[in-house]
Amino acid sequence: MRRFFAAALAGLLVAGAGVSGCKPRTVELQSGTQVLCTYGEVVSEQIETLVVPQKEAGRYSVRTSTVVCDTHRKLEDLYRRAQEDIAAGDLKAARAKLDEVARLDPAFRNAASQRDALGGGDDPPPAVGPSTPSGTPSGGTTNTPAGPVVNLLKYVPDSIAGYAAQSVVPDVLSVSRVYYPTASGDVVQLVIQAEQFKDAAQASDKIASDVKSAYPSAAATVKVGGRDAYFGTNARGYAVIGTSDGAAMVVFEMYSKSRRPEALRSTLTAVAEAVM
Repeated sequence: MRRFFAAALAGLLVAGAGVSGCKPRTVELQSGTQVLCTYGEVVSEQIETLVVPQKEAGRYSVRTSTVVCDTHRKLEDLYRRAQEDIAAGDLKAARAKLDEVARLDPAFRNAASQRDALGGGDDPPPAVGPSTPSGTPSGGTTNTPAGPVVNLLKYVPDSIAGYAAQSVVPDVLSVSRVYYPTASGDVVQLVIQAEQFKDAAQASDKIASDVKSAYPSAAATVKVGGRDAYFGTNARGYAVIGTSDGAAMVVFEMYSKSRRPEALRSTLTAVAEAVM
């Protein structure tokens, strides 16, 4: 995992958590819209932070949509035309286009390695897979986005019953999202992170090496989406479920106000089941 939630969420607190008496419990949360590039960048946001009574939290959330941003649309087009040049045997033209792709984004697909192969006099085959542009640039309507983030967004939905969704934090190969409960209880916050790996074996290995070691207590196997998943807790009050879906690792985490995270097992399992 790129980061563990306990550290990443240290500053995300429920307002009024320690207030007693008749004062209504309130939460600080986000509301608005967020547009994400399918390659893992935020294109635009119209989000405000509000402090509202917790019983009204369900009225607020952040809604997300996906597009291919202008930069990545240009990269897709250059890359597609470079593959056509390679197939046609025009390696000089292909090299020029791949040079431009690598200048704009050295990590874009196989552009850098193809360019280097051409520079060495080799004749690389065209890239495998779709090379036509997908989605639309910012300001247009979404068609069929195909960047890596698109496959992960289903694990961080805009709507989960009983929780208010906050903005998505995207990366090239991962997404994470905070959710606040809309009713008072032991759950202070829910966080979901999904990360893409090379294959299913690598995703499973990451759960064994990272998730289990960070949440070693109350360890148990639970069923999520018909698959075995890992449940564990740590001494800081966090409960976690880690599971994989093909080459994607999906981790669900809750923080317990009472510092009894083992008691959140059924609650967390229900959320994971609803998402998976």
